[in-house]
Amino acid sequence: MKSKNENETADGLATAAGAMVLLAETLTKRFDAKKEASTKIKLAIPSLVALIASTKLSTLVAPKLECLDEDGEKGFLMSGFIQGFNGDPKHGKTTFILWRLLLAMERNPDLFAIYADMDNPLSLAQERYNRIRGQEFDDRIAYWHPVLEAPDGTIIPPPKIEDPIWIDIIKEIIKQGKKPLIVFDTLNSFLGGQNENDNSVLGLLMNKLRLMTQNGATVVVVHHRGKTPGKNSRGAEAYEGAADTIWLVESEFENNNIASTTVRVGLGRIGGLAPRTFDMVAGRYVERIEDSNTKIMTFILKHEGETKEAIEKAAKDQHIFSRLTVRRAIDEGLVAKVLMHKDNRKIYKYEKKKLKSDVEDLGMDPPLEEDMNTEVE
Repeated sequence: MKSKNENETADGLATAAGAMVLLAETLTKRFDAKKEASTKIKLAIPSLVALIASTKLSTLVAPKLECLDEDGEKGFLMSGFIQGFNGDPKHGKTTFILWRLLLAMERNPDLFAIYADMDNPLSLAQERYNRIRGQEFDDRIAYWHPVLEAPDGTIIPPPKIEDPIWIDIIKEIIKQGKKPLIVFDTLNSFLGGQNENDNSVLGLLMNKLRLMTQNGATVVVVHHRGKTPGKNSRGAEAYEGAADTIWLVESEFENNNIASTTVRVGLGRIGGLAPRTFDMVAGRYVERIEDSNTKIMTFILKHEGETKEAIEKAAKDQHIFSRLTVRRAIDEGLVAKVLMHKDNRKIYKYEKKKLKSDVEDLGMDPPLEEDMNTEVE
């Protein structure tokens, strides 16, 4: 007669054996299904090759490349692109994107924008949106937050980026005669705990975003900058490698409120994208207008005393001006004029103070103001 322990061991082995049989049967079914599917694909290869041969790049129907938020190609939202908006935390990325979305929707009545947000508190996102929307824009942005509730009470949070349901949503929006634009805020919050430093993780994810654009969507991703100086994006390089444009968002603050936001390109398929600064006036963005010479002079003055090559490299590394733009400014004497003007101003102040001191020491009357207002040559 078997002991209790022997019976338990036998039962355990039988259960384990049954589980192994079930697993083997499942794997066999999957293998057979894959084998059958593989056979079907092989049988269809001649037809597939014929289909591929009939398609030509020049005749394929593709969405027109256009700027959605302003005229020309100098805006921030290009149709059919993967666009990243990178910046330090709490530097106005969400506020700026919401504003550009409103501009895009005003210009494109057929635009259907989904802001999928897994990062911001609902109350804060709503406050930002209502502030910049004001009375000027219609309420047309669909906001998908983590506690979106269906009529039956089911909670439906935004799915992961790799979820195939996004393609179904895009196709349905297009079927309704609309142009889909989807914002993911932030990239990390849609990873589901996966490692953003892993290129294999971000590579797969960026492939899914590209599939969305190939199906007719425009994609915007909110992401953070890297902690390493000069690193535009946090995490793996696959993100920048796949994005069409990376915008760098930097804000200046007064009393913990945004005073101005500067947006410059960190990477882009469209050329001539100069940095642009927007001042926050009464809760609304107003672009600061500067002529190109003023921008170049301002940049050069920040690098006073450096070599020509160092200034050119700084302009290129910071994506502010091209090397050629800075080189022309130097060769045409603009740098010399700027530095000379600054040096003259220093000399003038010194000479003015020295002259006044000298005449007072000699007991003479001070010189006339108009005589003192002549800059030293």
